[in-house]
Amino acid sequence: MIPLTRLIGRRLSEAAGRSRQRLRDVVVDVTEPDGVATGLLLGRSAHARFVPWRDVRLHPRTGMPTQFVDGHPRAVVTGSELLLVRDVLDSRVYDVRARRTDRVAEVWLELREGRLEVAGVEVGARAMVRRLLPIEPSDRASTAPRMLLPLSAIHLMSPGGHRAQLSSAGSPVHRLSGAGTAHLLTHLPPDAAAELARRLPEQHRRRVVQRLHPRVGDRLRQALGSGSPARRPRTRRTDGWRLFLPPEDDHKGPR
Repeated sequence: MIPLTRLIGRRLSEAAGRSRQRLRDVVVDVTEPDGVATGLLLGRSAHARFVPWRDVRLHPRTGMPTQFVDGHPRAVVTGSELLLVRDVLDSRVYDVRARRTDRVAEVWLELREGRLEVAGVEVGARAMVRRLLPIEPSDRASTAPRMLLPLSAIHLMSPGGHRAQLSSAGSPVHRLSGAGTAHLLTHLPPDAAAELARRLPEQHRRRVVQRLHPRVGDRLRQALGSGSPARRPRTRRTDGWRLFLPPEDDHKGPR
């Protein structure tokens, strides 16, 4: 497996030999559960060049990207695509099974039959410390992650990640039960929570909102434009989560 932080900043040579560009980000489509790279973003942000994955040449021994055939400007992400550095690395994610949030310390990638897939994300302070400390090449084998969270087990809380997973029918957010949806809405910022709530069937949304702490419900209704006055003008991502947990009597999904 390849850590994302080892890829970023590498110089790739143009096949024609005219220039060398630094790898800036990896574009991934989350339509599939594991997430598959559709291309690389090279160069500076103001003049970034998108190179489709099919036009990337890999080193025969290490499998690392070394060359690219061509690159062209385009809208960086569309639909269910996201950027691993901008939208995942160092961003907060919601662990669906544990029902808690954590920060991504590393993103691990894996080459499978010529495709670059997201093996999973590593969270926690221990992973962050290991990433920041200088490590000798001979010791890299001992730095392999002990546990990874696949994209199919988390919801990305960054704006780009949240948008991409809402656009993908296979994302875990679409499989949550009523209680699970209430937990997620409690952790999301108000605007993101409202965007998710609008996609729920009307009756299911009412049941989910009834499970929320009054403060969380007020700020969600305000974000939805219902006109309900918020009880507090200041909101935090964890506001309500530390005060209230939705009941655990729903394990069969939405009714």
